[in-house]
Amino acid sequence: MEKLLWKQIRNKLNNFFIQRIETQIERGIPDVHYCVNGVSGWIEGKYLKTPKRDNTKVKLKITIEQLAWHRTYSICGGKVFILVKKDREVYLFDGKDGNDLAIGISKEEFEKRALAKDWNTIKIILSQK
Repeated sequence: MEKLLWKQIRNKLNNFFIQRIETQIERGIPDVHYCVNGVSGWIEGKYLKTPKRDNTKVKLKITIEQLAWHRTYSICGGKVFILVKKDREVYLFDGKDGNDLAIGISKEEFEKRALAKDWNTIKIILSQK
C-alpha cells in the first residue's frame, strides 16, 4: 500500500488502533489491521485510476492470494474491507466484493456496491459489530 494512502488512513481513523502489516512470508494478508471499541478487522488498500471511457470496466489489482484470504477470513466471521482511493475520492467495499472488483465491473456498479464514500461513514461501518 502506498505511503499516501497509509498516511490518510492513519489521519482519518485517528481514534482507532491501527497497525500496518508488511509481510512477504504470508501472501494475501491485508495491509492494515484495526481495532476500535472492541471491534477489529482488516483493510486492504488499493489505488484506482478512473478509466477514460465510460464503458470501460473498473478493475482493481487484487491477487489470487488476497482474494482467497478475504474469502476465508469472511467465511470464518471476520471483518475485511477494501478501501479504494480513486482520484480524490475514497470508497469502502466489503472484502467479499474482491473477486468482482478484480474481474472488473461497470462504473455504475462500482458506485452502487460501495458501502461508503466518505471518511465519516467509513468510520461508522468499520466500528459496527
